[in-house]
Amino acid sequence: MNMYCNLLTEQDPRVSLINAKAFIKVEDSFDDLIISRLIKSCTRFGELYCGKSFREQEWVCYDLQVTSGCVVIPKSVVSSVIDVSYDNGGDTVIISPSDYKLNRSKQISSMAFTSNIETSLVNVKVRCDLPVEYQDLSDQGVLHHVAFLYENRGDTVSVGDLSAPLESISIYDKFKTVNV
Repeated sequence: MNMYCNLLTEQDPRVSLINAKAFIKVEDSFDDLIISRLIKSCTRFGELYCGKSFREQEWVCYDLQVTSGCVVIPKSVVSSVIDVSYDNGGDTVIISPSDYKLNRSKQISSMAFTSNIETSLVNVKVRCDLPVEYQDLSDQGVLHHVAFLYENRGDTVSVGDLSAPLESISIYDKFKTVNV
């Protein structure tokens, strides 16, 4: 079996229309729709570029491989575990929170099981969010990105297959997930 994850819920970007308009010094409501769409697309760009969610999301990951009593959660960065279960011949078995410990780092999250479990594959439902120390920084990256695209309407720097203002890239680089 192959592991796969489904996005269940996703909050709106943390950067508000009011904050973005204040940052780019727009007072009228004529361009509100454009600015709102820029906020969403710049937030998504930053998430893709950094390999991290900039807003709270809930994911369910199916068929994660348990190796040496541990499982790596492929969504970064996990802020809490909602549910852990496995299939036992058609019956769903819920694993108690007292039977695992969530290990978090800035790059990856994992779970260590504190007692033996009767399976090699588990399903994990998690809540992910950017660590607090990066939230203001990600918001600044999004604001600079929105301002640049709004003011220049297309002047960008290419980074691989992605394009963005250089100032946003330099901010995002500070907390980008490094793929090995």
